[in-house]
Amino acid sequence: MNASTTEPTGIDLHPARLTTEARARLEKRLRATFRNFDRDYVTDAARGDLDYGVWLASVDARLRYRIGFPRAVLADRDWRSDYDAGTCPVAAAEAALTAEFGHLKVPTRN
Repeated sequence: MNASTTEPTGIDLHPARLTTEARARLEKRLRATFRNFDRDYVTDAARGDLDYGVWLASVDARLRYRIGFPRAVLADRDWRSDYDAGTCPVAAAEAALTAEFGHLKVPTRN
């Protein structure tokens, strides 16, 4: 994956809560950020569920912004449950960081 260190906007909402236009803009930014978006997120990770793929890529964008690494480096987590519960990607990423590192202050990568 070729991901930038800037955080895309729109990841603070669950994809189901985005307007059609905002969802299209977010998907376009994620495709630009993650070169193999369709294969890595939609086909492999989300098993064809585009909304879930957008959500997972948004989680990874947040984690890359915060710590420089995607969710694969964290302990196993039931990401689908977070998605199904309507958790926004930012909240899911932050919860994963808290679960992984406790309540340590995890600095944002600059």
